[in-house]
Amino acid sequence: MAYAGAVREFAERWLPEMERSAGGAGGAGDFVCSPVGMWLALASVAAGARGETAEELRGLLGVAGDGAARAVTDGARALAGTDAVGVATRVWSRVPVLREYEEALPDIGFGPMDPDTADAWVKEAAARAVSGFGFGFRFGFGVRAEGVLPGCGG
Repeated sequence: MAYAGAVREFAERWLPEMERSAGGAGGAGDFVCSPVGMWLALASVAAGARGETAEELRGLLGVAGDGAARAVTDGARALAGTDAVGVATRVWSRVPVLREYEEALPDIGFGPMDPDTADAWVKEAAARAVSGFGFGFRFGFGVRAEGVLPGCGG
C-alpha cells in the first residue's frame, strides 16, 4: 500500500493514546483497534475537508483533499485484493453531500442516515469480511462532520 508509511505514523502516534484511554498499558482494560480502518475512515472525511480542518487532518493522516480521496480508493482496493484484510466502507449522512465528494470516492457507498440500516449493514459487512475465519471484529466509526464534509453545515 503506497500510504503504508502514513498509516504507520498515524498508528505510532495514536495507539498509545487509545490504549491509555481504554485502561491499557498496565490498566484494567483490553481494546482492539485497526489503525488501517481508522486511517481509511478519517481519510474519507479528509477527502471532503477544506481549510483549517483539511490542514489538521493532513497533519494527522499525511493526506487531505483530492490526495485523501485517491489514498482511500487506492488503499481500500489494495487491501481488498489480499486475503489478509476485509474492507467495507460506507458513508451515511443526515444532510446532503456534494456530488463531487461522492464521485471522488467511487468505491464507497453513500446514503441517508438511518441507525438501524447502518447497524445492519455493519453486521453484514463484518460477517462477509470474516467468513472462513474463526473470529471477527465489528467496527463502527462515527464522525459529526458539520462544516467538514462538502454540503454539511456552514
